[in-house]
Amino acid sequence: MSIVSKTSEISNKYHGRLFTSSFMILLLFFTAVYYDFYFFAAIDFCLFITSINYWNYPLKYSFERKLDLFMVFIWVISHNYESMRLSFDNQKIFFLLNLTGLFFYFTALYNDSDDQVSSIAHACLHCVGFIAMSYLYYTLDEFKKINTITDF
Repeated sequence: MSIVSKTSEISNKYHGRLFTSSFMILLLFFTAVYYDFYFFAAIDFCLFITSINYWNYPLKYSFERKLDLFMVFIWVISHNYESMRLSFDNQKIFFLLNLTGLFFYFTALYNDSDDQVSSIAHACLHCVGFIAMSYLYYTLDEFKKINTITDF
């Protein structure tokens, strides 16, 4: 059993914005259900639960954090895999949104000692992720309508 010191807690002043921005994932869940992407809806809902669970009382070295990071990994891999169905132009836009998200992720990681900058960058990552996945759902729905594919 590991001992977590008081210094490993993320400042209460700033983790509230990340807790609040995690609710955008719930909007993605409803968007996925609207477009009949039930696999994505399940992944979005699981990510929402793990994110809310972690950001409610975040500890840097907790099981909840590891579980949340694992779900983020599954979420990113599954969505990027499905983005291969898009046209090349749509793939470029989705890729640029992913690069923007990576920029905010590494900005938050680099500024880990400054809670204000780190939390703002991480909240921006949540926003960019929301925009990217909303774009993915919309373009996959258009692709589905054009090609009348029902195996989503």
